[in-house]
Amino acid sequence: MIPSLPRQVTLDDGTHLLLRLGTPADRDELLAGFEHLSPESRRARFFTPMPRLRPQVLERLVDVDDHHHVAVAALDVGRPPAPGTDAEGFGVGVGRYIVDADDPSRAEAAVTVIDDYQRRGIGTLLLEALIDHAIGTGIATLEAMVLAENEAMLNVLAQLGATMDWDPDDRSVVHMTIPVPPAPG
Repeated sequence: MIPSLPRQVTLDDGTHLLLRLGTPADRDELLAGFEHLSPESRRARFFTPMPRLRPQVLERLVDVDDHHHVAVAALDVGRPPAPGTDAEGFGVGVGRYIVDADDPSRAEAAVTVIDDYQRRGIGTLLLEALIDHAIGTGIATLEAMVLAENEAMLNVLAQLGATMDWDPDDRSVVHMTIPVPPAPG
């Protein structure tokens, strides 16, 4: 199990990150981060072209409660926050899970890392933080839908012990199931 949040992490390249729980006040950071996603990264996260972050999507993303909808933010503390925000650093990624209302032993997870910070281990750190947060909550599995072409995310999830099933209706989407270990003791 990894340490609880908030916590500082140093990447192999020396970048210092703060991992902390997301809050509804992160609205401006989410908007700023969205502007640092390429069209390909936006499609990988939202499964559709998204030139702008629609207001109803933004509202869902900031509607966190640390139980049914959990977000973990990753901020580069060595870089000033985006203009107009008052974050502890520059927002570089977010991971989240939303508990299934019909089956509280399952939650849907998603991770987004801005393009300049991809392939540096941040997605893995965010997923590990989500798994750690889920331990002891009754969640047995985190589930993620991933575009089949998103090999980097499929590899990250496989390294975390996820199993893969193809969507029977759409071979371009892979359903990944990540086990959440039971609480110690």
